[in-house]
Amino acid sequence: MIRRARLRRRWSLKFLADQLGITRQYVSKIEHGSSHLRDNGALRDQIIELLDLNQAEIEELVPRRKLVSHPPQKRTLGWWLYTGHHRLKLNQQPIALQAHTNHSTISTLERNTYKYHAGPELLGRIGRAIGKKVPRRFLRRHQNSH
Repeated sequence: MIRRARLRRRWSLKFLADQLGITRQYVSKIEHGSSHLRDNGALRDQIIELLDLNQAEIEELVPRRKLVSHPPQKRTLGWWLYTGHHRLKLNQQPIALQAHTNHSTISTLERNTYKYHAGPELLGRIGRAIGKKVPRRFLRRHQNSH
């Protein structure tokens, strides 16, 4: 899939490697599946952005997997997020991309382990990405924390 996207742009292996700051050989390994992006979220995000991948290509690059072994406690921010993206059958990466944040933020929010209260702007972007209105109780909590 990465190779198809690269060739569609008429980019050489070397050009893509230079843009990503990695070797041509490493790009080739990624394209042929002998090296996986599963553990390198920053590089994966960079490839998605650089190649301007569409939703189907992102799904191919970021395989679906169970994200949370047990759903978060009901009526929490994590539950709101969990039910939203599971309803859409999306994993955290496409949601993060649409909300202009990274998947670790989505994961942390879903596990209810976010150190700080998520701001209304971030919650609004996430809500739009999952097609759900942000419950007022999460917005009030943020406003009262200052």
